[in-house]
Amino acid sequence: MFVAAYDTETGKKLDYLVPERHIDHPVLGARLSRLPSSKARKKAAQADPVTTTETPAVGDDTEGVTPNAQAAF
Repeated sequence: MFVAAYDTETGKKLDYLVPERHIDHPVLGARLSRLPSSKARKKAAQADPVTTTETPAVGDDTEGVTPNAQAAF
């Protein structure tokens, strides 16, 4: 995957995309850093997935029970 990056010595954004694996490379990415938007996107992708409530099994009595009430118990 290619990402936008900037040169850490000049502080300028690069006019081209670089392979993501080059960012952390000690030689190829020595002067490269991800843009803040790219860092945030990567951090969000690594976050724990949101857990959802389980759907009722077939035959469970859910009459009169709201979905929010099930999650509260």
